[in-house]
Amino acid sequence: MPPLWSLVRLNLRVFEQTKTGESAGPNNDCVVTPPTNSFTFTSNVTSELSTCEALGLSITGGTSPYVISLVAANAPSVTNITVPRGDDLYTYINRASPGGQLVGA
Repeated sequence: MPPLWSLVRLNLRVFEQTKTGESAGPNNDCVVTPPTNSFTFTSNVTSELSTCEALGLSITGGTSPYVISLVAANAPSVTNITVPRGDDLYTYINRASPGGQLVGA
């Protein structure tokens, strides 16, 4: 049985698809060069998170200010948090109903 609450780290990769050797568009001017400084996003909870429990999030590396997005499965909205420049920790009090999943990015 999967944990009642789990934190999932999402990694998205953007790529260009081609068809018979043609590029997806006339040029790639809209493609932004990826940052060269990597970051790590960690949590103090690694399995189950109870309703009203504190979820501690830590960010190492990257460039602040950081933006964290949290959403519970079947939730009507997303929680977006901006961690101020110079800070690298955030505590989120879980207010979602038990029995679901929480995704953070």
